[in-house]
Amino acid sequence: MFNKKNHSWYWSTFLILMFCLVLFTIAKFFMKAITKFENKMNKGKKNREDDLESLFI
Repeated sequence: MFNKKNHSWYWSTFLILMFCLVLFTIAKFFMKAITKFENKMNKGKKNREDDLESLFI
């Protein structure tokens, strides 16, 4: 369908973008799981803002 010489960069770019999309989806899933776990562990704590203050500059 495509001449490999002229269109190989299309496929390389497409595959790199798909790989990044898969990594982003996996990272998003793990962040949701970690957040759910942290919420379960910190259920008794009421002052959660002190923990999050160090994350923001």
